[in-house]
Amino acid sequence: MIEKKKKSFLGVVLKVVEVWNIDYTYYNIYHSGDDTWKTRPKYISKDTIRQVALFLKQGVEELGIDILTIELHGGEPLMLKKADFNWMCHYFRQTLEQSVELDIIIQTNAMLVDNEWIEIFCQHHIDIGVSVDGPKLIHDKHRVDKRGRGTYDRVIEKLNLLRDNLQYKKIATVGILDVINPEHSAQEIYHHFTRELGIRHFDLLLPHYNYKNPPPFKKGQLSKFLCELFDVWTSDDN
Repeated sequence: MIEKKKKSFLGVVLKVVEVWNIDYTYYNIYHSGDDTWKTRPKYISKDTIRQVALFLKQGVEELGIDILTIELHGGEPLMLKKADFNWMCHYFRQTLEQSVELDIIIQTNAMLVDNEWIEIFCQHHIDIGVSVDGPKLIHDKHRVDKRGRGTYDRVIEKLNLLRDNLQYKKIATVGILDVINPEHSAQEIYHHFTRELGIRHFDLLLPHYNYKNPPPFKKGQLSKFLCELFDVWTSDDN
């Protein structure tokens, strides 16, 4: 029996927008005391997109990469003009698809999603991750708009719009990205995603703290949260 060669994979996170359309008050780069983001361009330029595409093309060819994933991040990537976003995705596919199997993913708070955006996602076969930090009371504690109002209801409305199009196979995958706050119950968050929202794909991201800027929660809380999360997942047998 000839053993199949395992495909090689490269994942790239590309920040395409430096600013947000909400005020995310949980600790992140915008609330860390590091204001260098203010000195950088708000939106990725076409010249940078061209350079990134050519750099990746050279890299995947030299390294023999089979699958390349470009994950579009921000700030909020949907703050790019639709025409510019469409051009960017088209350029990446035109430049890279002769050299590698290309997947494009976007991470968004979904506040700006509409039918035109969904058509763009469909055209470029984009997988979507929506930022949701748990049930309404947990999410709205930190993910607020510029007027200080919680965004949960609006995000779930747009999440449901995306999932409606997923049902009709216009979109490949819709998942959730949650930033862990260990002061809340991992079991509650897991059950909210799986049972109440019916989500099958989600990631949990470690909060953005370090030795210089230590977290506000107690020592051991994060590991306790992760163990609880693992236990509820395995007991769910999913």
